[in-house]
Amino acid sequence: MPPSAPQKGTVNTLDTLDGRLTNAQQAIDPTNGKAYLYTQQAVAGGAGAEVRWYKINPKKLTAKTHFISDSKLYVFDGVVSTDRLVKGSTTAFGDSVIAGFSTSSPTDFQAVQMVSLIGSGTQSGLVLVKQSATFDDDFTCPPVCRWGDYAAATPDPSADPGAAHGAVWLASTWVHSQFQIGTWNWAANP
Repeated sequence: MPPSAPQKGTVNTLDTLDGRLTNAQQAIDPTNGKAYLYTQQAVAGGAGAEVRWYKINPKKLTAKTHFISDSKLYVFDGVVSTDRLVKGSTTAFGDSVIAGFSTSSPTDFQAVQMVSLIGSGTQSGLVLVKQSATFDDDFTCPPVCRWGDYAAATPDPSADPGAAHGAVWLASTWVHSQFQIGTWNWAANP
């Protein structure tokens, strides 16, 4: 179980959820034509919580595990998607992945961040997408604020099949004022 994430400016913490696998999707990897299942979970690790995402081969029951972790930030509320394009009979991409997630610490407000992995390369470092303006102090607090109801990731069905990579649409939660959270939506290319 990942511990709740601290926030700058308050003793209220953010719920990192309970470690269940979430946001699963299946996609074909064009490098070998096999279908894989992609999913993720928050677990204890890093500064307190980290996200692990998996590329699972359901036929062989094997998995490749990827870690999103930081020594100073709690990493949680993750989502993962390939850039696979399927539009009618047109298919393209699928060997690259984007994962979105939240970060927080006693010295940092919650932030929406992401990483990407292109093909068999190395996973990128953390990329800041949206920084919260303050800490969460909504009606679900104290002491643990409910978090993560709106995170999602899915391949962009209108990506240009002639591009180098597909695109992924993502959504996550951020705090825009002390008593009000919102959903941040964005598109990204690996």
